[in-house]
Amino acid sequence: MKLKIWRNILLLVCLLAIFQKAEAHPYHVSIAEVKYNAKTQSLEIALKIFTDDLEKTLSDLVRKPVLLTSDAAVQKLLETYFQKNFNVALSHNQVEVPRLLGFEKQDDAHWFYLDIPVKASQLVTAKLRNQVLIQTFPDQTNLTNLEINGQKRTLIFKEGEVLKPLL
Repeated sequence: MKLKIWRNILLLVCLLAIFQKAEAHPYHVSIAEVKYNAKTQSLEIALKIFTDDLEKTLSDLVRKPVLLTSDAAVQKLLETYFQKNFNVALSHNQVEVPRLLGFEKQDDAHWFYLDIPVKASQLVTAKLRNQVLIQTFPDQTNLTNLEINGQKRTLIFKEGEVLKPLL
């Protein structure tokens, strides 16, 4: 009898742990810090994404489990993903894609460091695309804090909001 009670308690604890893990973050959000460096004529980007959300997105894309490691294949997958989902449109047929400089883990998220070449004269017409994770999580919100030529503002990207002007 006591064994049955303890087994039920253990089962309850395990179920609670599973549901708690599933509810680790009931919202889907990324944060990007984007600064224009006039000296190098590029956008310098620090992008924070929940690790489990990005691993799910990448795994869905390649149809096999992906863990964020420094493996060359994972690096290439990340570069390709960011090139399609975080870039700058300079015109209808010209898109500048980011270069992945590196990344680091911080708690349950990763910081990704990118740069995108953009000339000062192109800033006026340039539009940013931040579609990170939106195809996997329709409720995804991507906050993008911009600092360009001393001006600060925040862009918010949600499903259906593809391109937004830098200035």
